[in-house]
Amino acid sequence: MRFFAAQPEPLKFAEPLTGSTEYRFRIGDYRVIFEVLHGTLWITAIKRRDEAYR
Repeated sequence: MRFFAAQPEPLKFAEPLTGSTEYRFRIGDYRVIFEVLHGTLWITAIKRRDEAYR
């Protein structure tokens, strides 16, 4: 997360989730699910890859 937080445009490393306003970062076997509200990234979940999309 420090890598993404240090970037001037962290959303260029994120994937939008289909049918949602959320995005995800891939960090090894984990997925960080987040939303962008008023220019701030709000993390909604941190889950292992096999549990993230259930």
